[in-house]
Amino acid sequence: MASLLSKIFDRYIILIGMKKNAIKRYSLPDRNTNATRAPKRFYKKYEVDEQIIYERRIYTMSSKSGRSKKHIVFFHGGAYVNEISIFHWKVVEKIIDFTGCKLSVLDYPLAPEHNYKDTFEMVSESYSAIISKNPDEEIIFVGDSAGAGLALAFAQKLVKDGLDPKPQKLVLISPWVDLSISTYIPPELNKKDLLLNLEALHMAADMYASGSDKRQYLLSPIFGDFSGLPLTGIWVGTSEIVWVDMPKLKEKLKEAGVPYIYTEGEGMQHDYPLFPIPEGKRAVTEICNFII
Repeated sequence: MASLLSKIFDRYIILIGMKKNAIKRYSLPDRNTNATRAPKRFYKKYEVDEQIIYERRIYTMSSKSGRSKKHIVFFHGGAYVNEISIFHWKVVEKIIDFTGCKLSVLDYPLAPEHNYKDTFEMVSESYSAIISKNPDEEIIFVGDSAGAGLALAFAQKLVKDGLDPKPQKLVLISPWVDLSISTYIPPELNKKDLLLNLEALHMAADMYASGSDKRQYLLSPIFGDFSGLPLTGIWVGTSEIVWVDMPKLKEKLKEAGVPYIYTEGEGMQHDYPLFPIPEGKRAVTEICNFII
């Protein structure tokens, strides 16, 4: 049963109209560059290195108290149209503090100004820059929502292109893995999802794909090759519409012989590990334990 705080947070989501206003937010996304910057407290708390690739930033943060050979590359969600949010920065902070790992956040290009080709070009260059500055580290990809889809697709691309180093683990939080939205979504599930708006998702997918086939793996990694992928952890809520793709995702992992763990948050909303609720905090702890 969902906690009282979870139920209160659900009411808050409804009150501020996250689902109702999604089309407006996606078609006219806020481009407040100050909001995308790493919080000021990070510069006091961590060692922070900034790089600029294609006019977008990479933030690499590490704890001042110790060094880890594990390096997390974080891909934020936002349907490929919205910037990184305060919820992302808070979970980034929790992961660094819990694991002691170095962590790089990619502020990748977004639609409608850019498309997936621009995004993968920046991500590829950024990954090369990260590896060049931090050689011989164990790489772990962490992503949520669209960022989880991007992390999975980029991992597939590294395997396909025979490029090293490949990630040693994947963490996929509420992954959006099918931009074609080909799986039937029951009306009752669509109603339960208080965050994701189907019409807005179709619009975001169209802008990001920019006329390309949305069933290709760079856009929809569910249709990609899963062979050679590392140990994968998946966290998803049962009240979010991307939940319908999880059986197929698990099947693809199993068929490819990829070890994975799968955790469902009963009655939880999209991206629930990012939320300030008991279930979210528990999921973040599980994710951190999976990473280390």
